[in-house]
Amino acid sequence: MWADPKTCRTRGELKLRLQREALIQRERYPSIAGMSRMEAYPELRHSGRPYDPAEERRMWDLARVYQFLAAGVYHRRANPRGFIYVYGWSRGLGRAHRGKEVVVRFDPRSREWVVSDDQGQELKRFAADELSRESILALNVGHKRTDRWAKDRRKRHSNRG
Repeated sequence: MWADPKTCRTRGELKLRLQREALIQRERYPSIAGMSRMEAYPELRHSGRPYDPAEERRMWDLARVYQFLAAGVYHRRANPRGFIYVYGWSRGLGRAHRGKEVVVRFDPRSREWVVSDDQGQELKRFAADELSRESILALNVGHKRTDRWAKDRRKRHSNRG
C-alpha cells in the first residue's frame, strides 16, 4: 500500500502515512537477496546531513529535479490500447505499439518524456506538464489511474491471495 497523499485530510495524516511507508520499504520489505534495504545497506540509517526546514525553500531547485529525472531509465509495457503510464498519467503511443516494451527517459531541456523502442528509436515525446515547481511542492505530480484496464489489473492482482 502506498501513502496516497491525495486522500490525506491533513499534513499530519500525510506525514504519518509517509513515515509508515518509508519504514516498510526501508526496514521490512525484502529487496536484496531476501533482505530489507536497511539490512543490505546499514549506512542508509542516516545521510550524515541534518535536515533544516528553514533552508528547504532556498535550496530547492527545479533544475536539480530535472537532472535527477534525466538520469533515470523507466521501462514500461504499452497496454492493449497502446497506452503507457508515467506517474499515473496515461500517454498514448498508438495501437501499433500495443503490448510493446518501451523505454522512457526525461529530457530536461525540452521538459518532455521521451519514449523509445528497445533499439533506441524514438517513438514519441510528451510534455511533462505535471513536473512544475507548484505541483511538486504540493505533492501533486502523480495521478491515480482510473482507466478500466488498470482497474481490471488491480482486481486480478488482489484476487491472487
